[in-house]
Amino acid sequence: MATTYTSGSEPSPGSRKRARTESRSEDSQWGNRPQRRDVSSSPIARASKTLNPTKRRQYARRSATEPQPGAILKEHTKRDKDFYSLDPAATVYVQCQDTMFKVHRSIFVCSECLEIFLDDHGPTTLENPYRMISPTIQEGRALFWALYATDAQLEEKVTEPTDLQRLFHLRAITKTYPDLYKIIEWVETQTRAAANDDIFMSSCSSSIFVEFVTFAIRYKYDDMLSAIVRSWCTHLFSRNCQPFPAINIIDKYPSELRELRGAAYYVYLQDVMQRRNIMTTGDLPFFQRDTQLNDEQKMRLPYIFLLEIPAPSKVMHGAPQFGPGGGHLQLAGEGLWRLAHPTS
Repeated sequence: MATTYTSGSEPSPGSRKRARTESRSEDSQWGNRPQRRDVSSSPIARASKTLNPTKRRQYARRSATEPQPGAILKEHTKRDKDFYSLDPAATVYVQCQDTMFKVHRSIFVCSECLEIFLDDHGPTTLENPYRMISPTIQEGRALFWALYATDAQLEEKVTEPTDLQRLFHLRAITKTYPDLYKIIEWVETQTRAAANDDIFMSSCSSSIFVEFVTFAIRYKYDDMLSAIVRSWCTHLFSRNCQPFPAINIIDKYPSELRELRGAAYYVYLQDVMQRRNIMTTGDLPFFQRDTQLNDEQKMRLPYIFLLEIPAPSKVMHGAPQFGPGGGHLQLAGEGLWRLAHPTS
């Protein structure tokens, strides 16, 4: 507690020195936390938002589930190479899985829920950091990158897959800290621009397409999804990538990826036909031996296969006919015939 003086008394030089010492000690005890005006140069960090009272209570309850102070730093924990600041003003220690970050308190002004968690935790140290439970290390790095980024960095276009993946990590961390409104808005703008950038999309691998499609579906960016699928289909038809990653992701989101399904199976069948020179219905067992497809995918191939090979002359003008007792075969034959001749 700071020294107080009675009314009318003049503090001696020694008293003033003790008061300054106690004040510095009190500041040190609480981490010398910067005020809201001491914010990062990042426009995202400056975009502060205020939670309504209901949200504030919700986050206060959530903070009670965070790890309690007193956790000892484990030997395998390492310091992050980019966001473990040596600046004495960086007083906030944050642990994400096995990685330690040391950052400035001022960058958290953009998220009131983060500030609530830090306030409830109390002073952070190397031995007693604030621990992020849900986010991954990649998400933590992406968050601190965005909070320290300059205007010029935030205005740069996505040119590399790593840039795009950072955006995915940023959007994912907003599930834990949903009041990062500026980050959500910026990520949407950047990913939409990337999805419509033909030069960038032409350089994407199948794994990036899978991540991008999953991202657009998860956050319901329908126009973005259409642009991604269009680029992926172009890749498939140009034989710039294998169809199997597309076939596999289609199984997860069949209703959202109907256009991609047609392109992926078509390209697969065309590739098989080219390898085997010419195919007939007798070659259908070949699909059953393909280890890159699962059983459900193999079951679809005969139907698509019938659309790709010349129809036998006997069924050019009508569905095949079966004798007595062949009712089920009759129905199946009619269905296959309609698939092979949808306009008949």
